[in-house]
Amino acid sequence: MSTESIMKSGEVLFKDVYKDFSGVQVLQGVNLSIASGEVLALLGQSGSGKTTLLRCVNGLEVIQKGKIEVGGLAIQDPENNRGSLSKDIAKIRQSIGIVFQQFNLFPHMTVMENVCVAQIKVLGRGEEEARERARSLLDRVGLSEKAESRPLQLSGGQQQRVAIARTLAMDPRVLLLDEVTSSLDPQMTNDVLRVISDVSKDGITLIVVTHEMGFARHVAKRAVFMHEGVIAEDAPSEQLFENPQNENTKKFLAAVLSHQ
Repeated sequence: MSTESIMKSGEVLFKDVYKDFSGVQVLQGVNLSIASGEVLALLGQSGSGKTTLLRCVNGLEVIQKGKIEVGGLAIQDPENNRGSLSKDIAKIRQSIGIVFQQFNLFPHMTVMENVCVAQIKVLGRGEEEARERARSLLDRVGLSEKAESRPLQLSGGQQQRVAIARTLAMDPRVLLLDEVTSSLDPQMTNDVLRVISDVSKDGITLIVVTHEMGFARHVAKRAVFMHEGVIAEDAPSEQLFENPQNENTKKFLAAVLSHQ
């Protein structure tokens, strides 16, 4: 059975989700619905549960209670699945791309090889088809001239753009981005954000953990503010920035915007 036949859409649902680490509650009854093709920014202080929530979407973190569905499929359902994760998790993950703060490129491979390897090994594409897809994506992220370079010959921003191209090469329906600009200088950050802004028009469901308030306000259509493992505020981005309702949201935005 192919991934296409089991993933019906890019819709993501969290239903009363709880997650703890060694008894410390990190997610506390999260309910959230993200429409297929929606661009959502996840905001909040460090330790608020943003990254954990993101990692639960493709089963990198296992929840203790609740249910998570992606594309109409139960990714995690502890009450009904032994071990919580869906038996089809490997197939489902093929349609859920994730890019981390760290670039995680293979240092012994060229940029082209990095973008091609999963296409060939996981999707079963032929080498020329994979290279054609890679060339198109590297051109899109402005790195076609770096195809034969190795990761250590690139700047941090360039490596992150390669990581995004590599993820897009798998044709994901859902793309998770976890603070992908946190270790970059302002110019590199702008380069990466331009790429993400372009990708946001593709119809992929985009869930972005970020401290880049300009991106969250003007590219994401909706913003969710998390505080101590719960969703404190959920609103259209412009509304959340212009007229936040939650006191913790107000404090967070005041502190972050004063430094940007």
